[in-house]
Amino acid sequence: MLFSQTKTLKNVATNKKPKHPNQYPADYYAGFWIRFWAFLVDVFLIACMKGLIFTWLARFNLPMENPYVNFIGGSCIYLAYFILLTRYNDGQTIGKMIFGIKVVSFTEKELTWSTILIREGAMRFIFSVNPLFLLGYLVCAFTPDKTHIGDFFAQTGVVTLKMIRQPKKYHLAKQVKYEQTNI
Repeated sequence: MLFSQTKTLKNVATNKKPKHPNQYPADYYAGFWIRFWAFLVDVFLIACMKGLIFTWLARFNLPMENPYVNFIGGSCIYLAYFILLTRYNDGQTIGKMIFGIKVVSFTEKELTWSTILIREGAMRFIFSVNPLFLLGYLVCAFTPDKTHIGDFFAQTGVVTLKMIRQPKKYHLAKQVKYEQTNI
């Protein structure tokens, strides 16, 4: 029994080479519900911004009640919010900040413009065109890295910040204790 415990400790200490620069254990990834609530906060803030901007533009006698202007203007505000905040705020929107989650890239150390434009620009536009496409978000409830369709294309994921901030020794000790009890 002592030999098997030593072997287990030895196996835990030798880490395999990560698949990508930002590889995290499965419990680091933010699940469907926390991402959903962060998204609702962001949509509420976007609706407030849209109302303020459209009210201000209506003062100049622009046809803001036109459905085409409303859709195009609203889409531009929606996409600009997600693209700019994700790029300039280290992978976080205001909703993600409130819930302590962050977007990370699996292939790059930091998010680049191309990654953000794929994830936040193209995929969010596709999801917003048809409400049926919003089902693409449900995929994150069933994947090990909790990624949705947009994350697959951009090779990104959403992680919980409080898990990243904990020292690695804590996670190794937790894993060793768990493996010792299961011998």
